[in-house]
Amino acid sequence: MKMMMMKALFSRLAAGVLAATAVSACAAQAQVLDQLVIEPRPIDGIVPGELSGLAWDADERLLYAVSDRGVLYRFELVLDGNRLRSVKPVHALRLDAGGGAAPNAEGLSLIDGNNGKRGDTQLVIALENGPRIVRYTPQGRMLGDATLPLPLRDRSAYRSSNSGLEAVTVHPRHGVITAPQRSLSSLPERVHRVYAADGSQWTVPALDRGAVKALETLADGSLLMLERHGKGKRIVPALRRIDPAACAGDGECRAEPVPLDGLEPGDNYEGLARLTDRLFVMVSDDGGNGKRATRLVLFSFDAP
Repeated sequence: MKMMMMKALFSRLAAGVLAATAVSACAAQAQVLDQLVIEPRPIDGIVPGELSGLAWDADERLLYAVSDRGVLYRFELVLDGNRLRSVKPVHALRLDAGGGAAPNAEGLSLIDGNNGKRGDTQLVIALENGPRIVRYTPQGRMLGDATLPLPLRDRSAYRSSNSGLEAVTVHPRHGVITAPQRSLSSLPERVHRVYAADGSQWTVPALDRGAVKALETLADGSLLMLERHGKGKRIVPALRRIDPAACAGDGECRAEPVPLDGLEPGDNYEGLARLTDRLFVMVSDDGGNGKRATRLVLFSFDAP
């Protein structure tokens, strides 16, 4: 009898280990690999700061960044395996305002930045003070507006002037995809909704005091969302993978938060760019007051 009880116990323990291993193998994982500070030295007379969007141009081997002050930056990014060897400023210029107010650029993505051709890249920028999504040349010239999903066109639909469009990515199937920092006033506060140009919508539960900061399209067609949550010096970033193919018919999605450990407490990460299938960079907004650094972080993300 005792021997049978012991065998049963070992069987349960083995089953538990296998189940835990299966859960671990199926969970997305992220790891911070390296970090660099972008020094506040003038680039073409403009001091880099308040960076809010990133995009990697694989054809030109350039990292683009925008700020909510309407400035476009170009950096040369040099990797050594899983390390950031350097991030070198190349150019800075002010985005064309099109005769209106200076663009409050929050989200950044690219068209034709990875098609094997040089010289045809277009920048797609989400403007919080629109709301607008505008196409630009790499020289900062305005090309025209991208179609904004219908629910996002009414400025009065947003919770506040500081809760406007924050993130944008270009998807091979759904076109331009964007999201406001917080849900529209017609929706519950504790959700985030992502909108696509083809009319698709996906909704995920928000984290505590959660705010959408960036979106990236992954190699498998799913979306990686960067969400800031918490308050004050306790704000932290989390990654959420949204798989449209796995969402319910009404667009409700499961997107478990994936933490990023080893970061400076209180840094406000706003920009996100995919370098390879599993390597990404994100950048923090220094707040424009000299109290925080503009920090570029290299990390890996492995989806299940």
